[in-house]
Amino acid sequence: MCATTDHASAFETLLEAEGPRAALGYLNGLTEFRYTGVFRFEREVLCVYYFDREQPAQSSIAAIPMAATYCSYVRRGNGVFTTADALLDPRLQDHAARRDVRAYCGVPVFDPAGAFLGTLCHFDNLPRDPRQIDLGLMQEVARCLGRGGRLPL
Repeated sequence: MCATTDHASAFETLLEAEGPRAALGYLNGLTEFRYTGVFRFEREVLCVYYFDREQPAQSSIAAIPMAATYCSYVRRGNGVFTTADALLDPRLQDHAARRDVRAYCGVPVFDPAGAFLGTLCHFDNLPRDPRQIDLGLMQEVARCLGRGGRLPL
């Protein structure tokens, strides 16, 4: 058992009983963000699990070029990366996705030995306040996902 908080416990229960998409749907429901996903890195950024609150039947998205994702910032820094509005964020002034993905909050997923596996993130086409997200919960969920072969990486 990975969970220490009520929300993390609920996430893990859904993960075990109904699978990753149901668990991501629960996590997504704790925010105003439209999308929640788990991504891994190869030559491109690949979707492992995905939830879209407006299109819940959609289970995946196409691979994303490395330069067109904010997940690369999480990977580079091995830590949290957030932006409330990419159009107003000077760090993203030249980023390829800033007009399409306006808000983002991501955390790294590591295996038990500390190797980077991918990212867990919320994102949206509209500006969103990342302070609404419980980063401790996101990190706890990411640790849970990184244990025990839960990610097909």
